[in-house]
Amino acid sequence: MDFTLKTFLVMLAIGSLAGWVMHRSDFCLTGMVRDVFLTRSFLLLRALLLSVVISTLTFEILRRFGVSIQVFGSPSAAHLLGGIGFGVGMTLAGSCVVGSVYRFGGGEVTGAATILGLIFGSLIFFELAIPISGFFKRISLFEAATIPELLGADPLYVVLPSALAGSLFIISWARGGKLTLKSFIPTYLQPWKAAVAISFLGALSIFFFGTPISISTLYAKVATTIEAAIFPGHIARASYFSKSVAIPLEFQGGSITINNGPVTDTLFIAQGALFIGIFFGALFSAKMAGDYEVNFRIPPRQYLSAFAGGVIMAISARIAEGCNVWHLLGGLPYLSISSLLFLAGLFPGSYLGGLILKNRIIMTHGVEELRGK
Repeated sequence: MDFTLKTFLVMLAIGSLAGWVMHRSDFCLTGMVRDVFLTRSFLLLRALLLSVVISTLTFEILRRFGVSIQVFGSPSAAHLLGGIGFGVGMTLAGSCVVGSVYRFGGGEVTGAATILGLIFGSLIFFELAIPISGFFKRISLFEAATIPELLGADPLYVVLPSALAGSLFIISWARGGKLTLKSFIPTYLQPWKAAVAISFLGALSIFFFGTPISISTLYAKVATTIEAAIFPGHIARASYFSKSVAIPLEFQGGSITINNGPVTDTLFIAQGALFIGIFFGALFSAKMAGDYEVNFRIPPRQYLSAFAGGVIMAISARIAEGCNVWHLLGGLPYLSISSLLFLAGLFPGSYLGGLILKNRIIMTHGVEELRGK
């Protein structure tokens, strides 16, 4: 089978399963960080650690068997800055680049507002933020891209102790009932089960296409296509849109082609299939559970917050060379230093986003409701 067609079909299947799992469990990477500050809940953060531990082991096994994995770049200040910005954006939006898709598929229209914001934010990045991004990327911290490279050690000697330490925490939480959430919804999927499922879906993504699950570049590609249709001359003149790269995948028998211009490449095919799969997987889950309902009667401030959050996330993801899904579910298990910097930025960013959300959106809306009465 042709590599491109195989990629589309496999990623469509992975996306469909991921959409179903995420909808049933509300496996929200935004909530994993945001809830620490807004509700003092650590349940989803524990589920994230479980996912990272499993993925760390599976990624290393795949690497040992010669599976081609797209490498992460050297760390820079851009990854920390992008993490901070992304934390602000995802908290305002209430979802991330993937969360907005499964929630939109489940009937939440604010997910559509976030998706539009992600596309619009990509346009802003192309026109205004590329020089800023380049400046921070030049502030390089290490040549080494991963912790094993930094230590000059075989990855196995870092993977095993890290996985063991994480496992001890997980076992302790499991014994204390801190990995489960009491729910009276019969179709609800516990976060720890979702974490296990998403980990193996991420491993399948690497096995067949060489990259972790992510769709952030898809929004940039859509934005590029829109801009090319409106301003074709500008796209043709800008050097940024002429850049392209092909990453060979010896194990998978193909290559990851990435083109900044309005050109269909294999990364677009893969992420487009994931997007479609996640949307319809969540839609199918909601229909089967009997809780699918589209409600447009939402306060305008929530639409605005979702859209603005999407804009900020898009710009931040371009600066950080990836979104939270890419860095947390892909980079952390790969022991990427740039992903650790991104994670370090997410927490203060999410805290700042929470302050904005409470003081400028929730409180203001509450005052307006009281005045209306």
